[in-house]
Amino acid sequence: MSGIEKCQESEESIPQSFIIKIQNNKEGTCSNPDQWRIQITHVMSGKKLVFEGVDNIKTFIWPFLQELDVEYQPDWLKTNG
Repeated sequence: MSGIEKCQESEESIPQSFIIKIQNNKEGTCSNPDQWRIQITHVMSGKKLVFEGVDNIKTFIWPFLQELDVEYQPDWLKTNG
């Protein structure tokens, strides 16, 4: 698939909400995502993590989806490696 991938929700599905805050960790340009400071919070559990680099967002979110027995991992969520 290309573009926005759709996943049909079942009637029993519980939405998972995340708050993601991104700020430049260095002065000057913020064009390098590896230098961004990211804070992500899982709304339902309150679990919070602060890290650098956008790829860690995927690492944080995927386990919550697995707990919901999500088997399909969209391309945007797959890690490189």
